Formats: sequence, C-alpha cells, structure tokens
Amino acid sequence: MRSTDRAAALAPAAAVVGAAAVASAAAANAPASGAAPPSLLVAAPPPPPGARLTAADPLPPLELEAFADGLIRDAMDREHIAGVTVSVVQNGQVLLKKGYGAASLSPARKVDPDTTLFRIARSPRPSPGSP
Repeated sequence: MRSTDRAAALAPAAAVVGAAAVASAAAANAPASGAAPPSLLVAAPPPPPGARLTAADPLPPLELEAFADGLIRDAMDREHIAGVTVSVVQNGQVLLKKGYGAASLSPARKVDPDTTLFRIARSPRPSPGSP
C-alpha cells in the first residue's frame, strides 16, 4: 500500500476522533441547569485526503505519521539505510518524532529519536595525513 493510500485510509478515523473530542468538550461545558450550552468554537472539518494545506492549516497527525512511515520505509529499502530519525515541527510544535530501523546491528538496538546519534557527514576520500 502506498503512503498516500495509507493516509487516505486513515482520514475517516481522524475525523471520527476529532468529532468525538468536540462532542466530549460540548458535554463537559454544558450547564447543569439544562439550558442550551454556550456556543463552542468548532474547528473546521479536516480537508479531504490529498488536498493542499496552507501554512496555517494544522497537519493531521494520523495522516502525517502514515505518510512519513511509507515514505521513510520506502527510502530506507531503496537506499539500504539501516536507521533514521525523523522530526516534523510546525509553528514551534513537534508533530512527529519517530525512529526507524536499527541504530546498531551488533548488539542489536533500535533507533530511539531521543537518544540515537548519527554522523552527519562522510568523506569519500581519505584525509591527506592518513596512510
């Protein structure tokens, strides 16, 4: 299943979770006297799958994770990468922080996005002082 297909498949679940949270908030804010609840600020419904978001639109967390999972795993397989960490930040908020693959093969250790360190550069040639 492609990552875009995964994201589209998760969109209805995200909408249900969002609707349940709004209903729960409405119930919590309802006055005990039985009067009509005050008007609530309700977030706009999520955009349809595949729609372009503006910079101000929040990224749907479930769709973001599904998209990243597919994209990262495909790239790791294609490029023979053992491990990687990914962080997605929007408006100063961390939306996704996840480790994929292995940080070490011997001893076997999974990538932890909080503690695993990777080298960020390599030299294709030996340095002039090396044998």
